[in-house]
Amino acid sequence: MKRLIGVAILILAATAAFAQTDWVSVYEATLDLQQKARVIERMQRMGAEGEIWDVVTLDLYLRWNNLGNTLDRVAVEEALRTSLSNVRNNETSETGAIIYALARQTNNPHLKGEAILTLGHLQFDRAIPWLTNHLWHMSMGPGVDPLGDEIVASACVESLRMYRTSEAEAALSAASDIRAWFPDYIRESAQEGLMELAQLIDL
Repeated sequence: MKRLIGVAILILAATAAFAQTDWVSVYEATLDLQQKARVIERMQRMGAEGEIWDVVTLDLYLRWNNLGNTLDRVAVEEALRTSLSNVRNNETSETGAIIYALARQTNNPHLKGEAILTLGHLQFDRAIPWLTNHLWHMSMGPGVDPLGDEIVASACVESLRMYRTSEAEAALSAASDIRAWFPDYIRESAQEGLMELAQLIDL
């Protein structure tokens, strides 16, 4: 019985490994960006896991960074959002530096928010000074796209809370201030982050 269970486990592991390798092959064999985006949608639906999402994120970032075609850029940005949401489910990732670069470079608030949240999940420490500075400046007032700024500010607060570091205190204080323009849910989340930091200091 134990031998049968062991064999079954090995078969499942081999099948899973083959499936991941197969996704890499399918993705890399697809040249058209619109088709790559559809492959990523299928990967998401079928529960692809592991390093395939690191592979996809790196490839999409390199392509996005050189795109001028509007339709292709939209497709790649949506695919990147899907990829980032799956990177967050991995315990480790080799793409922290790429995601940090993406967070700083993109003007798409939805993509920027996904990248910022992923940085917090990955605990990518190099991003902390930029995140705190970005949130602090955003708390001074909205730019030309208040809704987009709200999305990014919310992501900054949630990301900094994941780091649980005293370096975030000044930015969270500014975001929680009643004079900040942020909606209540952002100010309240920032306040909760400050309370979490206070508890860590007491420990």
